Amino acid sequence: MLNRNPYKVVFAAGGTGGHIYPAIAIAGELQLVSPHIEVTFIGTTNRLESKIVPSNGYTLKFIPVMGLSRSLSIRNVYAIMLLVYAVIKCIGILRRERASLVVGTGGYVSAPTVIGALLSGIPVLMLEQNAIPGMVNKYLAKYAEEVHLSYEVTQKHLDRKTHSIISGNPIRRLSEVDRESARREIGIGGDNRTVLVFGGSLGASAINSVLLEHIDDIVESSIQMIWQTGSKDYQKVVDRVDQPNIRVYEYIDDMASAYSACDLVVCRAGATTIAELQEMNKPALLIPYPHSTDNHQYYNAKGYEEMGMGLVIEESEIRELVPRMIEYAIDDGGLELKRRDGTSSGSMNAREEVTASVMSLLKNTTDGTVNRCG
Repeated sequence: MLNRNPYKVVFAAGGTGGHIYPAIAIAGELQLVSPHIEVTFIGTTNRLESKIVPSNGYTLKFIPVMGLSRSLSIRNVYAIMLLVYAVIKCIGILRRERASLVVGTGGYVSAPTVIGALLSGIPVLMLEQNAIPGMVNKYLAKYAEEVHLSYEVTQKHLDRKTHSIISGNPIRRLSEVDRESARREIGIGGDNRTVLVFGGSLGASAINSVLLEHIDDIVESSIQMIWQTGSKDYQKVVDRVDQPNIRVYEYIDDMASAYSACDLVVCRAGATTIAELQEMNKPALLIPYPHSTDNHQYYNAKGYEEMGMGLVIEESEIRELVPRMIEYAIDDGGLELKRRDGTSSGSMNAREEVTASVMSLLKNTTDGTVNRCG
């Protein structure tokens, strides 16, 4: 137990739920283990973290930052200038906060904070949730004290000097709710087979469009659907769909109930989504986002498929989705998709393992093993 003055852990996390929720999970676990530890987040004003972080009770400090284009572009000149300014601003924030440790979960939003920490002598722990690392983690991981990975294959994409640990993807606590209570909470009833559809934290227009195109087939099939559309397509879907067996949401906060109420999931293949599916032991039809960096969602999805828990449908073949969804929802028992015996504890263990590493690094800042910003 650490009993000195409060330690401050700063999380560099933003952009998408896949970067934010692992940070939220570790922050929560940290404060369960050691309530005196203080937590602050650094992110942007115009991405998901601006809503998710404050709604979970954490302070969010804002920085200006934008992603780099992978092709030659005048936009990159401005992005680099903005990055330099953001790094300087992060150094100031870290010093004022007297940060003991920075935890970076990847994505361009995390880059200025991680660089600022490294320049300030503050230890950094990084997370890479995907099979193929993103640009920020790929180039900065070798400077971190530890890099926690979800997949063993990720190691071959990192510098040999990287201190990597396979710990899995830490996710928010999802406690399975009994099926009847979950369906009552969601607002659906009966024993009809139920499909949960969502496109990740930002939604997925390709999935929404093909479901709308075949909405009559879905209604006639007698399956029930819990449908998270995301903000962009919500009004369009609500205007078209008025069926008692289809519940439409812009965003679902209570994902534990949504998972518990369903028999099959249709979704993208972000790392956090895959970890949640595994935690809740749910079979899934996976439509990887085709423009994800280095096609990492495809490799995430293939890993789940190889476990026998998923079927990958590439977006170029998305017209197969509704027939497959109806078929698998009505009779998944005779098909290859299956639930495993028991439930996974991998994500829970990841929360505990990464939290233990954070605690160890904090202890080392006291012992002098790790440099600390003064």
